[in-house]
Amino acid sequence: MNQRKNICHLYKYQKVKNMINLSTIKYLLKKIDINNRNEFFLFLLINLFYFLLILLITLLFVDFPIKMISIIEVLLLLFLHNYYIIITKKKDSIAKQKQINDYKQIESYISLLSVLNISMPLPIMREAAVSPDFANILVSIMFEKKPRIIVELGSGVSTLIIGYCIKKLSCGHVWSLDHNKKYSDITIKNLKAHGLEKFSTVIVAPMKSILVDNETYNWYDTKSLSTIKDKIDMLIIDGPPRRYAENVRYPSLPLLYDYLSNDAIIILDDANRKGEKEIVSKWLKQYSHLSYECLNTEKGTVVISLSSR
Repeated sequence: MNQRKNICHLYKYQKVKNMINLSTIKYLLKKIDINNRNEFFLFLLINLFYFLLILLITLLFVDFPIKMISIIEVLLLLFLHNYYIIITKKKDSIAKQKQINDYKQIESYISLLSVLNISMPLPIMREAAVSPDFANILVSIMFEKKPRIIVELGSGVSTLIIGYCIKKLSCGHVWSLDHNKKYSDITIKNLKAHGLEKFSTVIVAPMKSILVDNETYNWYDTKSLSTIKDKIDMLIIDGPPRRYAENVRYPSLPLLYDYLSNDAIIILDDANRKGEKEIVSKWLKQYSHLSYECLNTEKGTVVISLSSR
């Protein structure tokens, strides 16, 4: 009778062992997408605690075959239960932050419409285009500094925003470089539709290999810079696209530095990205007199000033 009972236990144990194999565990671990390191370690500690507790109980009170089955079953249940709780909380937190950010962008967009008296609908903002909160920073700096010469790397809805500022201030001009003729044509069409073409010049500047600080980069064709005759008061860096390289925007400052006026302002979009953070760090080491401010926008913004030459 005892032998038959043990055979049943062993069969059940083997069945469970086959069900909960290595591939199953790998699949579960692959599903874990907890980015926050503290949450992940908390998750592991909770499961380790319960595992040790179940292990102690089963070792003291249960026969060996059933011990193994119980440990595996309970561990898996605890693993899935705690995983579900943490992931649910994380998703709720992400959803809440997204809702707050969406509300912030709506507020910024309404502010743009009211301040600039925009006559026609603007192109879609966010994603690849600039976000409304970044556009609000452009407007604030434009109104405060009243720059005469503005150079923008990457044309689009931001070109329209700057054009509206120039129209309202009755001074200034923006030169916007774009690597793609298709996108530059769209910007030119939008400028005409909004009646802003006389305040803006869109330049098609294809990507070229250039040497900067003994390193090769892809950047705009530098021949396009010959159209800019005066010192730059405001440099907006929202290009080239990152698909060319993480550090694709690094040459912007070394190549345009000599074109900057003594009190020039440099504005970098997408500053939350790893590549842009490394670029800013490199700039600050290279040009010790720069001062900068990080602004909490949707994609991250860095505003750099030339404190002295």
